[in-house]
Amino acid sequence: MTLEQFTSLSDDELNRLAAEKVMRWDYREEVCQDYPYQGETLRNWIDQSGKCQSAAADWSPALDRVQSGWLLKAMAKRGAQIDVRFGEPDGSVDVWSADRKEPLVVPGNDARAETLAALLVAFAMEGKDNA
Repeated sequence: MTLEQFTSLSDDELNRLAAEKVMRWDYREEVCQDYPYQGETLRNWIDQSGKCQSAAADWSPALDRVQSGWLLKAMAKRGAQIDVRFGEPDGSVDVWSADRKEPLVVPGNDARAETLAALLVAFAMEGKDNA
């Protein structure tokens, strides 16, 4: 997908894609024993080990700067290089995968821009790391 295609998505759509493609979580309805909603059946994001990571209603990286930072951290662990630029007039989030010489540049430096950048690099790397 291109930046323009990602930009046209709603926050909810970006949140879902970020959980699936960046965090590699599955969306399931089940009882979680290891989440603050212990014992309740909720729609949850579950990691590859089967551990509940977030109630779906609480996952909103397109709006939450802490969660969008988790996305960037996850992509850095997979080999992406990330540069968040605050000092420029509008700022940007620049991301590279290992095989790129030029960054993918996402205008802005808010939670949505960070989420878009993480998704761009995740999709760019998808075929190379068996995501």
